[in-house]
Amino acid sequence: MLDDLHWSDPSSLDLFAYVARRPDVARLMLIGLYRSTEAADRRQALRAVLQELQARRCCEERRLTLLTEANLAAYISAVASASDVGPRANLLYRSTEGNPLFIISLLHELRAQDLLFDVDGRLRLRSAAVQRRLLPESLRHFVDRQFERLDQDEQPLLEIAAVVEHEWDSDIVAGVLGAEPADVDRRAESLTARQVFIRECVSEGGELRPSRFVFQHAIFQDALYQRLSSARRQWLHARVADTLDRDQRIRGYAPGELARHFEQGGHGDRAIAHYTAGAAQSMHRYATREADTQLQRALALLPTVAERRTREEHELRLRLLEGVDLAATRGHAAQETVRCYACAQQLSERVGDEHQRFRAHVGLWVSALVGAKLERAADQAETLVRLAQDGLDAIERMQAHWTAEVTAVNRGDVAAALAHSNLAITAAPATDAATQIEHFGHDAHVTCRGFSAWALWLEGSLRRSREVALEAVTLAEALRHPHTLAFAYFFAAFVYSLRREAQPTLEWAQRTVAVGEEHALAQWLAFGGILRGWARGVLDPRSAGVEELASALSRYRETGAEISRPHFLGLHAELVASQGESRLALTILDEAIAIARRTGEVYYLPELLRLRAAVGLSGRSNQRNPQATAAALLEEALATAQSHGARMFELRAAVDLTRLSDRRDRTGFEPALARVGACLRGLPEPDASPDITAASELVGFGIGRTEGSA
Repeated sequence: MLDDLHWSDPSSLDLFAYVARRPDVARLMLIGLYRSTEAADRRQALRAVLQELQARRCCEERRLTLLTEANLAAYISAVASASDVGPRANLLYRSTEGNPLFIISLLHELRAQDLLFDVDGRLRLRSAAVQRRLLPESLRHFVDRQFERLDQDEQPLLEIAAVVEHEWDSDIVAGVLGAEPADVDRRAESLTARQVFIRECVSEGGELRPSRFVFQHAIFQDALYQRLSSARRQWLHARVADTLDRDQRIRGYAPGELARHFEQGGHGDRAIAHYTAGAAQSMHRYATREADTQLQRALALLPTVAERRTREEHELRLRLLEGVDLAATRGHAAQETVRCYACAQQLSERVGDEHQRFRAHVGLWVSALVGAKLERAADQAETLVRLAQDGLDAIERMQAHWTAEVTAVNRGDVAAALAHSNLAITAAPATDAATQIEHFGHDAHVTCRGFSAWALWLEGSLRRSREVALEAVTLAEALRHPHTLAFAYFFAAFVYSLRREAQPTLEWAQRTVAVGEEHALAQWLAFGGILRGWARGVLDPRSAGVEELASALSRYRETGAEISRPHFLGLHAELVASQGESRLALTILDEAIAIARRTGEVYYLPELLRLRAAVGLSGRSNQRNPQATAAALLEEALATAQSHGARMFELRAAVDLTRLSDRRDRTGFEPALARVGACLRGLPEPDASPDITAASELVGFGIGRTEGSA
């Protein structure tokens, strides 16, 4: 066996060829090893010898395949005397791609730097070896030797390619060189034919991709990149960035990659602009981690911008994008989100950009609302409506009326909520979803309909409420934006829970949870879990529904959120009471009522008062004179619902008061029954929901009994 034939002198090669050509039979097998990248070089005499022997059929050429991960594990186990290689083999395989030369060199380097060792037969790899890509000195010398033998017009091509990326287009290299793409193709194809450093790029379908090349191994790119001086490296990055920025047609280059070249090229200002564009693009695709990385890199570059106003303009755009990202992943009321929008609001005042100022105020409004700071949210909503009336665009007018709608419905003003909802939906065309998602994190055409469906149910437009909720789902599914989609699914579940229809509530809540899990949306995971737990508990009291609801409510509060907590506590109390724990249910309801009155989030207060009356009458609450207490609570619920314009809560309280009157004092039954009938007649759009069915049956029963008595 002869090793390294590519380094053989002409006389040795002549002897090798003579032995291989001898005509008589000899009990001899001659095996020669060579590197094809060296033999392919036209200055190697081995190439001519191989061609001659292959023409005479005197030799057979076998290309050695790369080691598999299993081969590598077996090899490491043998040379390292370790019986348990574990995941270390996978890490080393990814670094070497199974190339035997690279494996041997890398193992030697890891051993030399005490990064690879075994303890009691188990192989260990220090974290430093994972965090940085090692380039052993032997491989560096190997690459240097090959590079230095290249022609002068091939060396700059590879240097530029090493700066561009692992896979590159000849158009980019040609732009940096100031050469024709066809000329670069010719040089690259020559290197490919000789198997030097690069190969032609192949698509997933197995077809060659013209004018596109890839380094044979990442180590080659690293070695060529590291041999550049820092000054030349920076200059080349700047040239690559300028080329890509000048001709955006080149491969549709991603803004994040372009930003990286500007950053490495020493142009922080331009890098920030492209990182910002890349983050916005990533957020629209909901690549959250990628967006966060780009935002943080851009923020880290801010000190490199000398001019104060330019630096503040950059930071303002970045903080607004970061706020949208944080709101979706951490929650609207999370401290990081609040700080981010507060910073953006201060910057917008200094910069004097009204559109950016509007976006910052929307972020602060959402944080205040989700934190159940209703007075602050109302002030922000008023500011936004005023700003929108001062000449902002249609999208901003839509968002302003949406904030007023949401604030109104949470404060129990159903008429104002519906008025602002109509103004919002008609303010802007339905073709601006991308802009809304980038600027505000949602599409108001969807979110307006979600809250409108809620308000419509409260006023008694039951059929329209359900239709609008499903319209929101249709719009959201067409967009496929996860945050907006989770919102639409949740509000569909929310409307069905208001209707007391547990099965559809369960189905829509499950969809909400699925989107939350897939995209790590903490707030929607908790929201969906609350309604899913309630629906499971209603459908099967023996299930773990009450535990799921309580757990989800706890996770919801961990995001800093407080909005709708009285409502969710009411659902919790309802399930607890159904399991016979009246005292605990009353404690939960008292807490919910106190929170609603303290925060001003009173839309659910009539229902909380009604539920407290019902639990107090259960016979296990140990209350004195429970019927009188219940009657007072129901009268308060009726009055509160009437003041809100919440006809459905008014109807429920009237039904319960009628039943209580029938038990307490027959003289109050007929006036109470008349109130139920008036509530039913006052509904704009009733349907066959459980509430309407129960009220209608009660009225029919009461009328029949009255007529019978007469």
